[in-house]
Amino acid sequence: MKSVIEDILRGDFGLTKRVSKFIKNSKTLDEIIKYDEELTALLKKDSKKRRIFQKFKSAMDEHVADESTEYYKAGFCIGFRLALEVLNADS
Repeated sequence: MKSVIEDILRGDFGLTKRVSKFIKNSKTLDEIIKYDEELTALLKKDSKKRRIFQKFKSAMDEHVADESTEYYKAGFCIGFRLALEVLNADS
């Protein structure tokens, strides 16, 4: 039996391909890029507004990264609890 812990350590647990495929086919990401480019072009001549927009994007990126981390940790905890329940069911 393969070790899940070793798979996680190596990053070889199938999610990378699934997430990459999702990102590649994401209509939402296409929209984000489109609107980002349009807003950047509109704000090209106004450096103050462009800086505010860049700060907004950075803050949103950080928020999304933090949120993703929290979901990952919560999912890991749920998986661990499931494993404990399975182990206890065998007792």
